[in-house]
Amino acid sequence: MMKHDNAFRTVNSLLGDLPAPERLQRLLEFAEQQACDIMRRSGRLTPVFFAASATKLDAYVAPPIRDMADVNELAAVARLICATQHVTAAVLATEAWALESTDGLPLDPHSLPSQSPEHSEYVFLSGEAWGEIYQQKLLPILRDKRQRFSCLGTTRVLPPERIKGPLANLLPQDPISDEVRVFARSILAAKGYDRINLLSEE
Repeated sequence: MMKHDNAFRTVNSLLGDLPAPERLQRLLEFAEQQACDIMRRSGRLTPVFFAASATKLDAYVAPPIRDMADVNELAAVARLICATQHVTAAVLATEAWALESTDGLPLDPHSLPSQSPEHSEYVFLSGEAWGEIYQQKLLPILRDKRQRFSCLGTTRVLPPERIKGPLANLLPQDPISDEVRVFARSILAAKGYDRINLLSEE
């Protein structure tokens, strides 16, 4: 829930009759701000899915990811969210770990980044919009000597290409019928998925 005037002005700037590329860019900026606020409060970021239409912006908070079953569940719920509304742009914000080669040395293909002391932490923003528009960003997570969150580093904008894997293609590119929309809404309700309406002042 959000009570700050600046936050509401930002949300309102995402609504209305906007071209899909512009709505996606504004939504990415908004997701980056929200991810930074969450990191300041808790030091960690559980997945948050932001879904924007011409009249509404909602954020859906997922449980922490523990295994591939959780990843697949997140993807399924995100697709259901898009199917229940007239969503034209969406951004998934997650915490990610990466190993980067130093001095040109090859990386161990069997090494898990999260288990390596030399891994780098990032906030990963993956955005999609109608018209097969894609954009991803990596934001380095910077911590102090006591491993407390300090701030997000300089954003790395990745090539505007479709990602691969279970978290790809979360936003349908074809119109959803009313029957499918009602069915998706019933499944989502049965799952009891956590929903935060960013336009609510209560």
